[in-house]
Amino acid sequence: MDFTEEKNGEVVIIKSLTSKATVADAHVFKNFMLMKINNGESKLIFDLSEIVLLDSTFLGAMVVVHRRLTSIGNKLVLCGINEAVGVLLGLTKLNESFAVFKTRNEAVASFPKKQNHFDGLS
Repeated sequence: MDFTEEKNGEVVIIKSLTSKATVADAHVFKNFMLMKINNGESKLIFDLSEIVLLDSTFLGAMVVVHRRLTSIGNKLVLCGINEAVGVLLGLTKLNESFAVFKTRNEAVASFPKKQNHFDGLS
């Protein structure tokens, strides 16, 4: 599975360049995302706009990543979901676990902005 990676401040947007996310890709995806988390990246968006087929093993890998993120106070954010993938997420009720947005901009905006705190010194 090939990815592109884009940063928007603290947010990392990972986009699949593969149209089919299957058992063959699940391990690569999971390891890639867990590596990001272990390297301190916790604001992750997975852009599925190129994906037309998603199998149960890949969904399981997404759940593993989501659980790891929730253990550190975040969640896996998804965007660019087509109708077929949206139906699958609805049938599995995973649309209630993941944060799902239509566009990248909406997904990025869903993360709270980092606040600057000043100690009052001039």
